[in-house]
Amino acid sequence: MNDNKVRTHRLPRQDSRLLNVVDAGPIDAPVWFYCHGIPGSSNEVFMASETGRSREVRLIAIDRPGYGGSTPSQRYSLAEHSDDIRAVADHLQIKQLSLLGFSGGGVFAMGAALALSDRVQRLILV
Repeated sequence: MNDNKVRTHRLPRQDSRLLNVVDAGPIDAPVWFYCHGIPGSSNEVFMASETGRSREVRLIAIDRPGYGGSTPSQRYSLAEHSDDIRAVADHLQIKQLSLLGFSGGGVFAMGAALALSDRVQRLILV
């Protein structure tokens, strides 16, 4: 399947949060998780999909708590973000992934690369 449309997901977490996830590009393409900046949101993925830039990769972005469509949280750590990425990858049945961290999202991407080293193929920081 080479479906290039944009899909959105709302994933419940054990701590009663809801994660908003944007999933763009072909389902069978290499997977990149995009860690948005501060501020920012998963909506940044729409720029890549609208210009056709996501035809070669599957680009997935999770709104961190309080950003975009994800519910707020009183506290949020790099470890929790890594757990969120793992939960989304498991939900979407993704075994291998790469990480792209933009601006303040770079710290979250680095933390996830360490925590998910068994699944992460590449890390890019912008």
